[in-house]
Amino acid sequence: MATDRRRLISAGLAAATGLAACQKKAQSARAGADGVLHLFPVENGAVGQPGFSVGLLATRDPAALVLALATLRRQSRFRTDLSFASTNRYKLAYLEPAFKHLAGDPAVKLTSVTAPGFTNWAGRPAAARQAAHASLYRRLVEAIPAAERPGLVVHLARRSSGGVRDGKLQADLQAALGSGATVVLDGARFRDVVELASVVFGAVRYAPTSGRSRVKRRTVEMLKAALSTSSLDAAALNANGRLTTSSMAL
Repeated sequence: MATDRRRLISAGLAAATGLAACQKKAQSARAGADGVLHLFPVENGAVGQPGFSVGLLATRDPAALVLALATLRRQSRFRTDLSFASTNRYKLAYLEPAFKHLAGDPAVKLTSVTAPGFTNWAGRPAAARQAAHASLYRRLVEAIPAAERPGLVVHLARRSSGGVRDGKLQADLQAALGSGATVVLDGARFRDVVELASVVFGAVRYAPTSGRSRVKRRTVEMLKAALSTSSLDAAALNANGRLTTSSMAL
């Protein structure tokens, strides 16, 4: 229990430190606005495999979201790592109120883009694969109205120990977005936000194949209930509007 408390406290401090740094960078763009838009992208699946997706949780009040999720963690007593793949039934006590919070928070927007297929992926040069991968991220950001982008901060989570491909993705996005945005590799500071977003988009992607696991089935059902939709397919989600999704051929 002491370890769990230390994890919760350290995660909160790290998130607060990260927000302070990002807000300082974006301060000049905040005049006259309610707040800078913060983006938390997450991946589901392996790039190059059909169905690979990038999801995006966007919020103008990340501090409030961090605090809310930390509170729900404490109330549910679920403080371990979180993923859709996990069959730990104790996560359900946390996921149900967390899903409801996301669905009911007007500051939070959820979007995703899926690559249904990859043409000659193995035969492409490394630079072409990197550009195609980054294009999924750009597609999500470019869907955000230009008026909402000033001071934009993109929080990337590291995906590789060496950091080479992470650095390339960061550079690609920064170049595409220009000097009015900040792309940072600090997603780990916002662990609860990133993990919850990953579960949301994981449930959307794997809903058709979740039948063998009671925990996964329950996760899918709770997300549908929170979003007030009978299905997590693209047509139902886009009609509902709380989580929008699209596809992009690569």
